[in-house]
This record gives sequence, C-alpha cells and structure tokens, in this order.
Amino acid sequence: MPVLGIIACRALEDELAHVLSDDHELRHLILIDNLDCFNLSRKLRSKNRSHLLEAWGDIPEMLNGISRTGPGILKPLLDRSRRLCSLLGKTGNAGEDVIIVVNVLKIALHIDNKVLRAEVSKNIEFMSQFSDSILLFYGRCGNALKDIETPPGKHCPLFFLTDGSGERVDDCIAAALGGNRQYGEALSSNQGVGYFCTPMWASSLDYTDREVRKYNIEHHLKPKSFGDILVELGYSKIATLDTGLKFISDFEVESMVSDFASLYHLEVVRLHGSVKIAERCYRQAKGDAAKGMRPLGTG
Repeated sequence: MPVLGIIACRALEDELAHVLSDDHELRHLILIDNLDCFNLSRKLRSKNRSHLLEAWGDIPEMLNGISRTGPGILKPLLDRSRRLCSLLGKTGNAGEDVIIVVNVLKIALHIDNKVLRAEVSKNIEFMSQFSDSILLFYGRCGNALKDIETPPGKHCPLFFLTDGSGERVDDCIAAALGGNRQYGEALSSNQGVGYFCTPMWASSLDYTDREVRKYNIEHHLKPKSFGDILVELGYSKIATLDTGLKFISDFEVESMVSDFASLYHLEVVRLHGSVKIAERCYRQAKGDAAKGMRPLGTG
C-alpha cells in the first residue's frame, strides 16, 4: 500500500482535521504520538474520524504489518472488483488503500526561519524513509521553505499547498484567502492590518506573544512581545479570518482577538476565507499517491 506522509504546521490544524475527517474513503490514518498532535487527535475524535497514535520509531513496523495483512479475507473480492473497474475504464476506490501518516509541528517555529527550515527538513528526511510521497501543509513561510526538497537519493516527491494556477501559497493566510493574489488584495484593501488571524492563530495569540518575548530575551534582544513589535512597526489593526470551520467556537475566537486588540489598542477587522485550497491539495496528493500503487497481480 502506498504511504502519504503529511507534515503540517499547527496553524493549519483545523484545515487538516477537516480534510481528514471528511475523507470517508480513508481507512488507515496514523498520527505521530507527541504533544503537537494531541489537539489534532482530539478534533478528529470529535468528528468520529478513527486513527492511531504511534511513536516515530514504531511507524515502519506498523506499516509493514498493515501491508502484510491488507484487507484480510476481503482481499480476493477487492482484487476482483478492481480488475473489473480497470476493464471498464474506472479507477475504483484506490484511495481506500492509501496509508496516511501525519506529524504536526509547533507554531512557534515561525519565530526563526532557520529553525523552521531545519525542523521541516528533519521531518522530511525521516518521513521519506517510509513514505512514497509527502504533502507539506505549509506555505513558503517567508521563503523559509521556498526551495525545500527531499534529501539526495530519496525518491519521495513533495506536494505543496498551491493556488488555482499551481503557484505555491506564501503562507497559511494566503491559503485561507484563496491564493497569493487574494492575499495581496486583502492587504491593499485593509491598510493598517499587521496580522491576520484564522481561528488557530487567534487561539495562539497569547502563546505567540509570550514566545516572541522569550525568544528576544534568550537572544539578548530587547524584550518585546509580538504585540509590541506590531505597534512599533506602525500597525493599527488586526484581522480575523473566518474559514467556516468551527473546531474553535466563534465566541472563543472573538474573545481572544478582542483581548489582544484591547491590550495593544488595535482595531479588529473581520474577513471571510475558505478551506478550498486545503481540500483540493489534499485530494490531489492523495490521488497521486493512490496512482502510485503497483498494478494488480504484481509482486
């Protein structure tokens, strides 16, 4: 069975929970058992999306076990069905046979582009050892991930979040707004906005504020919080971005953004987004992984 690895930023946790819970063909979903995957697991359980939590070191053996056992006694029937679909020019439900392995990385990595790139690269290298392809649930993130690729000698294609024309999105906000062009338009139409908050970014505002201050202190810089930096740069507004996902309630989002805006005397602007890019890129990556399956009757 082909394995699609997904490496995701926690900022896109809601979008990832949405596409995984909405995929009714998916039978094998494994999350890396760590603190950063905990909330994703909780959100998947709230949608009755079954999954396993496994340690990094146990994944290769587990994948071998799934590949060996496969669909068990149903395998001959499934094989016959797929052969019939092939004769009729149909693809069948190959998506059911894709194993997805997910790891989620800290939002705070964005504070330092070098650290972000190093951590994503490390995860790509490890995941490429057992994956046939990898989907990065990241944008270019200030060009930290602009030209990132799989390690030399590893045949493991990378898929990225892209807009309708195939261009990689700048970041998760561009993904939520529909692409880089729409992001540019939103910036032009909302002068003074220094920060765009999806529900996940809103829920992390206080954490981000503290982490930026902590980072500055550790690097012997002036102990400024994230809010201090926004005000110092002359920004006067913060925007909320409603993606339509309700893993975090509207009340919680409004409360967290309002508290932050009040603390730094910022005006709140409300905008609408979507999850279309996340949905399309997930479907494409999974579909391409399914096509990578060996033809029936081989091996």
